[in-house]
Amino acid sequence: MNQRMLAAAIGAACLIGGVPTTQAAFFLPTPQFNAFQYGDFYSYSLPILAYRYAREFGGGVGPGNPFYIASGPGQISDLTVIGTGANGQPVNTNYSGVDNAYQTPNNTGVDQFQTTTSAPGGVDDPGDNGNPANHTTEFVGDGENTWDARVSALTSFLNGGDLLFFFNNNQVNSGAATNQNLMAWGQFTLKDDAGVAPDLVFDLTNNRGAGGNPSLTGAETLGYTHGAGDTPALNAAPASITTTDFYYILSGGQVTIPSADTCRSIFGYQIPGCVPDADQTFNHNLGANQAAYMLYSPELNTAIANGLYDVMQFDFRMSALNNGYEQIFIASSSSVTSVPEPASLALLGLTLPWLMRRRRR
Repeated sequence: MNQRMLAAAIGAACLIGGVPTTQAAFFLPTPQFNAFQYGDFYSYSLPILAYRYAREFGGGVGPGNPFYIASGPGQISDLTVIGTGANGQPVNTNYSGVDNAYQTPNNTGVDQFQTTTSAPGGVDDPGDNGNPANHTTEFVGDGENTWDARVSALTSFLNGGDLLFFFNNNQVNSGAATNQNLMAWGQFTLKDDAGVAPDLVFDLTNNRGAGGNPSLTGAETLGYTHGAGDTPALNAAPASITTTDFYYILSGGQVTIPSADTCRSIFGYQIPGCVPDADQTFNHNLGANQAAYMLYSPELNTAIANGLYDVMQFDFRMSALNNGYEQIFIASSSSVTSVPEPASLALLGLTLPWLMRRRRR
């Protein structure tokens, strides 16, 4: 392979959602080696990505590593915040056409969170000013029981990049390691104002919306979007941690990878010259100031970009909470960061098909 071909491959690898590298596009690794599938979403562990990056490129896993995502109020105030326990503007205030942030429990003894106001752990819509009986629609498609956004406002924020969700795990660090876990479920619905296009539903779920178990290899999510109605009852949130709930997934505080995976690059190949570490356990209970997980749905991104839908509604629920506060926020792949050139030409074979499949049409 000549140097011109290699340069073209690396340039393509840094082009995410049509955003050139001069805009510091976030490198979204192929899910085959880096993600776990939950319904219509891939879930990426940011601490594990940071570890793999540092094993190959050096520099440690802290600030400066592209997969270290700081999420204090000052770091995310210019992003789109769906839920936070932080107080005051601007972290709680989003732009026109998008709901402000829901208040998540902040060490208040409340063990559930739901965007449905009347449900257990339900939180009032941010636009109601504490009075859900007088809910005022802020824009077309703004409902009482979901976090909502006009697709036009959201795509303007994304600026040509992909829609990425980041999540903070903020449970207690005392007692058993299982105390750091929580349970979560979410459902996104895209709607057409005119009602011509049928609703599209995308699940963050333990049963992929179609039954069965999540893929262990990050298999393609396409085919698991389903019609509206496959939704847990409002009082059905699991009170304890489990991996077998029909809907809710476990957000793990401690996650272990085996020794055999400690030399795997984020690009999939074995890092040349790398000596395997022992099994590695990664803390994901990082508090409110550092994101633990990133969620990405290729289907949802494609549907948002196709121009058929006008509003996105998000029903989000958490249970087994014991501390707080958790956060969930949106960033664009065009505005996070980028990774350097890989040390191996394997990037060409492993990354280009993933990028070509994801190109916007």
